[in-house]
Order: sequence, then structure tokens, then C-alpha cells
Amino acid sequence: MPRPAKPIELQSKHNTKADIQQRKSVQNSLKGDNACIVPPYKLSDSQLNIFNKIRDVYDNVGLIGELDVYTLAECAVVIDRLQQLEMMINDNPDLLVNKDIMSIRKGYTQDYYRLCNELGLSPQSRAKLGSLSLQKDKQNNDILLNILKGGA
Repeated sequence: MPRPAKPIELQSKHNTKADIQQRKSVQNSLKGDNACIVPPYKLSDSQLNIFNKIRDVYDNVGLIGELDVYTLAECAVVIDRLQQLEMMINDNPDLLVNKDIMSIRKGYTQDYYRLCNELGLSPQSRAKLGSLSLQKDKQNNDILLNILKGGA
């Protein structure tokens, strides 16, 4: 099965400048408005904190948009529920042999890994985001590049 497509900013393969521009244009038009990144439904306080934490990190890099709120909200719910399950198990280690609890935990863990893949929350993705952010800063601060773009 082929790997899912990544945002052009996260790709490591070599693309032509025209391909990169075209992909960026399409991706930006599809992601919607960055100002509208709010939960699509009511979240608990802890879920809202998780949602805001992930949103703030991604908002700094500019990789998420309005259409990502559903995936982001679901991720916040899954992380919160996994944390609740782990606290229950820590308080009562006998739950480790409870098939229902462990089955629920397994389901949420699978959802978590799937959502991490969707949102790029793995260490490898964060490393790519870090290098992308660094590259963006270098381009913004490059005097020659700014002059060539028509700036001063």
C-alpha cells in the first residue's frame, strides 16, 4: 500500500520549483482560513487545552487551516481519554487484566497513532517541521533574497 501524501513543505524528495509552487498554492487554497481554527464542537477543559497546545504549535509554522479542526479536535479527545484511562489504571493496577478496559485502551491507542500520522505529530515529523521553520526564517532574513523579491 502506498504511503499517504505529505504536505509539500514536509517532503524530502526533490521537486521542481514549479511543482512546489503549484502544490503550495493548491494546499493553501484547500486548508482554509487560519483565523478560524477553533474546536468544531464542545470540548472539556483538558481537551480544549490539548487542542490549543497542538494548534498553537502548528499555527506558528502555518501548516494547519480551518479544515483541520475536526482532526485536531478528535486528536485532543483521544489524547485526553488515553490519559484518563492511564490514570485509572495507575490508581487501580487490577484494571490491567480487565479485558474491556484494555480493549478500549487499545482502540484509543490505535486512533492516537493514526491521528499522529495524520497531523504529523511523530518525532520525525517534528524534526522536519523544525528544519522547515529554520529554513523559512533564513529565507525571511536573507537580505539578497529580499532585494531580489523587490524589498529593501
